[in-house]
Amino acid sequence: MKIVSPAAILLIVAISALPATSFAAEAAKAMSGHPGMSNPAPAVVHPAKAMPQPKQVAVPKAPREGVAWVPGDYYYDGGDWGWADGYWLDAPIEDAIWVPGHWAAHWWGNSWVPGHWI
Repeated sequence: MKIVSPAAILLIVAISALPATSFAAEAAKAMSGHPGMSNPAPAVVHPAKAMPQPKQVAVPKAPREGVAWVPGDYYYDGGDWGWADGYWLDAPIEDAIWVPGHWAAHWWGNSWVPGHWI
């Protein structure tokens, strides 16, 4: 018997709860290049170039209640830094708070710390 983790169950429930609308398609498109989606496990990089200064981006108006803004961030593609735009994400439960992912600098390189719900 295969054991399914609670996180996998939450992901399946969250995906199945998404409306089959253009919003869901736009969210999937926006998330495709985001560091948290392209690097589900912490990534360790040794970039040749320093990460650019953070972009100051205005948060757009929420499309509805029960969503959290996942801010855009830089990702490293092996040769240069790219920018992934932010997107809205449905909260898994009422009153959940999104803690954004971030890059952590270490003596051995930089690692992406994925965002998560609390």
